[in-house]
Amino acid sequence: MSDYPLVYSYPRSGTHWFCSLLKEWFWPDDDSLAERITRVPHASWRGSEQSDEAIELGLIDVPWILLFGGHYYEPESIIEPGVGKPIYLWRDGRDVMVSVWKLDQTIAVGNGVPETPFSDYLRNHLHDPREFVETNPAPPVDEPFPTPLLWWWSTMSWRRRSDVLVVTYETLMKRRADVRRKVADYLGIDTTKTPTDKIDMTRARAEQPIGIAPSDFPRSGRWREHFTPADEAFWDEMRCKATKLLRRS
Repeated sequence: MSDYPLVYSYPRSGTHWFCSLLKEWFWPDDDSLAERITRVPHASWRGSEQSDEAIELGLIDVPWILLFGGHYYEPESIIEPGVGKPIYLWRDGRDVMVSVWKLDQTIAVGNGVPETPFSDYLRNHLHDPREFVETNPAPPVDEPFPTPLLWWWSTMSWRRRSDVLVVTYETLMKRRADVRRKVADYLGIDTTKTPTDKIDMTRARAEQPIGIAPSDFPRSGRWREHFTPADEAFWDEMRCKATKLLRRS
């Protein structure tokens, strides 16, 4: 199995759902992926060292999780020649910000911490560049930075690579059969062996919700309910800053 995919993304982009779709599309009756996929030691939820989170979610024995490359912010330090074919799943960053905010608020409320309004979170939930590691680096800045800058810098870094297939969450929701053909061409898979009419193109088989709760599957465009005009202006400001950082790198 030389041309298997490894799916990368920014968190909360529908990654686990996409991995399960790939398994359903191309290897629906094959549960031996673990025997044929090269291990990536630094990829989360893969290899011999499994995270406590994966164990709690019951993902250790789910075959499609082996197609998950990881949530890495910059491709240069993670893509290994000859180890899988990278696919980057891109989702509208504004929807991602809302989903990340909802997840963090769920955790905060569970810990007895008051909720943070979305606009405040968008600007003031900061990341310290010193807390990032070499295999998952931060944007090249010296001071704490907001999440939108990380999203723009990360996704721009991935999308400018010519050796990575980019699939968008929005297209995956609206034209799933087109995405399947595109991925099959990229992987060199003969789709006549798994005809579309034999596949549930609505969703992959799953006995339980896929990914980390709270799940906003399968929604798109919900950001409009939360972004104010000022938030959109800040979002564009972070895009411009990320563009300048990439030009200097």
